[in-house]
Amino acid sequence: VKLGVQSMVIVNDFELIKEILCKKECLFRPRTWVFKDVGGIASLNGKAWQENRRYCVKTLRELSSGRKSMLEQVREEFQYLREKVTETKGHPIMVRPFLLPCVTNNIAALLLGSRYDFNDPRLNRLDTLLEAFLRIFSGVSPVDPLPKCLKWIAPYIHCLGGGNGLELQQKFFKFIRNEINDRLETVDSDINPHFIKGYLALVTQHNENPKSNINARALHGNMVDILVAGSASVAASILYILLYCAEKPDTVQAKIQEEIDRVVGSGRTPTWEDHRFMPYSMAVVWEMICCANISGTYLTSFRVDEDVFLSGYVIPKGTIVVANFWAAHFDPKYWKNPEEFDPSRFMTPDGSALLPRPEFLIPFSI
Repeated sequence: VKLGVQSMVIVNDFELIKEILCKKECLFRPRTWVFKDVGGIASLNGKAWQENRRYCVKTLRELSSGRKSMLEQVREEFQYLREKVTETKGHPIMVRPFLLPCVTNNIAALLLGSRYDFNDPRLNRLDTLLEAFLRIFSGVSPVDPLPKCLKWIAPYIHCLGGGNGLELQQKFFKFIRNEINDRLETVDSDINPHFIKGYLALVTQHNENPKSNINARALHGNMVDILVAGSASVAASILYILLYCAEKPDTVQAKIQEEIDRVVGSGRTPTWEDHRFMPYSMAVVWEMICCANISGTYLTSFRVDEDVFLSGYVIPKGTIVVANFWAAHFDPKYWKNPEEFDPSRFMTPDGSALLPRPEFLIPFSI
């Protein structure tokens, strides 16, 4: 299809999605207007992407299993959410305003070395920025299909999202810079290591190379990307599960509750090891990520760097390829009754165990 001046190919079939995503020519991010200055792992390409991704993956893995495990951090935030729900005494509650701060704090603790107090205005500010970021950047920007000669007007036309997007980037980067400066002054890295300290140490090692891909700009971009991806996907996933539980209280909700009562009980908080004995709850998670399309459009879009063949067709260099995970998850060729929310599709016939995860369940990638 042609979207303005931009050629796009939408790939809907799972086998074709798998084929196209395994081609080295399709490992490049689109050059989008709203992400052109972010500079994090979600928008970098080539060597810059490889070097920054290597640091991010290694460091986040080390931090999540270090001084305070990720599970302990999640438990601490869960206590806050449980207290808020308990305070309602059975009355209806809007969960999202309480859920997002909990999820954000888990990511912030890894990046910044410590969590925010729930009354800290900075946490509210961060959640506000995240919500706005997701609203603007969740799909394809109307600016991208414009000819280059017209893109200069985008910052002045807010209905296109260009001005709003650039303004939001500046606000987000300013927030990140302030947090970096604040944490460097107040946090002892020997006692409380965090993502920022490690990355800035790496920047110092690369100072002699002015063209280095490890720099302060990339640090800001990486932090924005991790905050947005980590907070948004987890919060959205939990909300979708709660929605399905509310829609199906006598089936989905009741079966999850039965497993919790049987495996966890009321005398302790859950542990990750419990999931092995809760096949129905895990099946609900898989069914949710199959139905909800958490990843959005941008994360499943790629730019073809060279002419590439797919199913007998030539996709020219510069084309944007969108892997339509939603279509793959609702394809009756792979899923029986795909429109129905049915966790049992991932379980053995007697419901006693979880089946191996099917390869065509692709919430984020293959």
